[in-house]
Amino acid sequence: YFFHFDSDFSLIFFSLLLNLSKKLFPFTTIFSRETFLDFLVKHFINIDLKPAFGTPDGICIFCAHTRFPIFKFQKVQDLITFYFTPAYARVFDIIKGVYLPSANQMNSLGDFTMSEGYSSPLTVGVLMGGISSEHEVSLLSGEGVIRALKELGYEPLPIKIRRDFIWEIGTIGSFSIDEALCKLKKLNLSAVFIALHGAFGEDGRIQGVLDWLGIPYTGSGCSACSLAMNKVRAKAVVKSFGVRVAEHLVFHQENWTWDRPEVVSLVKRELNFPVVIKPVSQGSSVGVSIANDEQQLLNGIEEAFEWDKEIFIEKFIRGTEVTCGIWDCEDGVPPKALPVTEICPKTSRFFDYTAKYTPGATDEITPARLNDELTQKVQEMAITAHKAIGCEMWSRSDFIIDEAGPVWIEINTIPGLTPTSLYPQEAQHAGISYKDMVKAFVEFALRKSPHC
Repeated sequence: YFFHFDSDFSLIFFSLLLNLSKKLFPFTTIFSRETFLDFLVKHFINIDLKPAFGTPDGICIFCAHTRFPIFKFQKVQDLITFYFTPAYARVFDIIKGVYLPSANQMNSLGDFTMSEGYSSPLTVGVLMGGISSEHEVSLLSGEGVIRALKELGYEPLPIKIRRDFIWEIGTIGSFSIDEALCKLKKLNLSAVFIALHGAFGEDGRIQGVLDWLGIPYTGSGCSACSLAMNKVRAKAVVKSFGVRVAEHLVFHQENWTWDRPEVVSLVKRELNFPVVIKPVSQGSSVGVSIANDEQQLLNGIEEAFEWDKEIFIEKFIRGTEVTCGIWDCEDGVPPKALPVTEICPKTSRFFDYTAKYTPGATDEITPARLNDELTQKVQEMAITAHKAIGCEMWSRSDFIIDEAGPVWIEINTIPGLTPTSLYPQEAQHAGISYKDMVKAFVEFALRKSPHC
């Protein structure tokens, strides 16, 4: 039999069951029957009386927020007995605070052992890899997340997306996209930790798929990720909130094919050299170059068009590169800025792919060597950009500080989580360990309904 708590019959059933239990088990109750029912209605979506543990009387309670089994009992009497023990009160306190008890919390209850019952650790899928130019970086981020999840008592499930679009789901097997999505839906994952970077991972598309599947996930929703990934449109939105941005020109590949002389002339007239050439929707400085003359401009445009059909050429800002992460995963608490990090590439002219992901290639100084006024300005601009784009949980904004002050460059909705990544470094300086960071992100996903 399958009962839903939104039906009167189900409430009547539990009312009769609990009244009967008081006659059968003359223990002192911890909560009234009404309190217990209110608790069940608030925190659980259904009770499945289908056989569990190979017995016809098995019973399973599912969490309302994730549809993941939280308690399993070998027989109904175990549920009744559990209701009359101090263990129930302690589970109530745990769930009331964070919705879901961790495996460690459940294992430490101690006052009552269900007959062959158990509380399964929450299974968190870790999406990593992907088809973007940041595939390898994403794998490193995913590996770090998986290690932290194991230490926290979760059950991580690696979900590696290969460059050929094949999904490798743990030890379950390899699947095409449509097969993988069906498999994910059936796995009843508690949440998905998105450790994908770049196109098809950070641009809102995978977020939209998870919304469609009804699976909670970490990070910002579909619309914010999509907006942030398009650097030109993100700049327009952030600029409208009073944040200073660099001047730029936008070009499409079809125009470049026919109007090369006009493009070069326009760049020289409007921006002058040097300029920075960037694909509109790429991350990790992929396809980015600096041009000091016409030939370098031509070469840089050709390279950028290899990565995107739309590019933009930005006025070069000479100054100090800094970045600032945002922590925004606490209910009822406004987003706060993490310490600012100063970026000093050793072997590159700017913070390119090699400088970002090669250990020792860049000096990353946290906190940045800025005065209090500049530090506060950068942090305020990072918070403004985070809110303007509509980000959730976390983000990281990049800046260049010239003589006139900070210039906002771009925002990342899924910053890197590798050993050399900037966001974990800033969190560490704010007193947030890597493991605590991952824990907070997973709990953020579990608290939220699927994004809309």
